Amino acid sequence: MQTGDRYIVADCGGGTVDLTVHQIEQPQGTLKELYKASGGPYGAVGVDLAFEKLLCQIFGEDFITTFKAKRPAAWVDLTIAFEARKRTAAPHRANPLNISLPFSFIDFYRKHRGQNVETALKRSRWEVGENGA
Repeated sequence: MQTGDRYIVADCGGGTVDLTVHQIEQPQGTLKELYKASGGPYGAVGVDLAFEKLLCQIFGEDFITTFKAKRPAAWVDLTIAFEARKRTAAPHRANPLNISLPFSFIDFYRKHRGQNVETALKRSRWEVGENGA
C-alpha cells in the first residue's frame, strides 16, 4: 500500500458490525481516519435475539421464559441447532433454512399449552409453507 490508498476495516463482532475507513498518509505511513467506526446490532447476538423474539411471537413469551427456566439444557440444544443453521445462511440462498425443534421443546409445549406446536405455527403467520418457511 502507498500514500493516499484507502481501505475499509469491517469488525464483525458478536454484538455489532462496525465499519471504519482509513487513508494512508505521509510521513512514515501514518493513518488518517476518514470515517469513524459505526455500525449497528447486526452481529451474531442481534440475530440470536431476533430468533428468540420470533419464538416468542409463535409460542408466547411466557412459554419461552418458562421453557428456558425449566429446561435449560433443552434451550441450549435449541440455540446450538439454530447456531449451526445460522452458519449455513447466505445472501444468495433461495430456499428456507429449517430448524428442527428438539423433542423436549415439543413435549414441554404440549404439556404446558395442551396443544401441539403445529397449532402454534398455524396460528402464527409463520405456518409451514408460508413466508418461505
